[in-house]
Amino acid sequence: MDYFLDLTSFTCPLPLLMSQKALKQLNPAETLTLILNNESTINDIKLLCQQQNYQLLNIEQINRCAYRLTLQK
Repeated sequence: MDYFLDLTSFTCPLPLLMSQKALKQLNPAETLTLILNNESTINDIKLLCQQQNYQLLNIEQINRCAYRLTLQK
């Protein structure tokens, strides 16, 4: 199953905390797609993936100030 979180209306550190909580609830092979609008949050998500052994499958810029990240447990 795939999950989706639009975190564009939140400011740091909420997007990171909400992403971390959602990732913990994923089963293996499920994906989580995040929509973010802050590059520093993207860097925080990258670090979270490295530290917690999540896979960052894709980063895509979807407009001038928003990004779509796809992660997997």
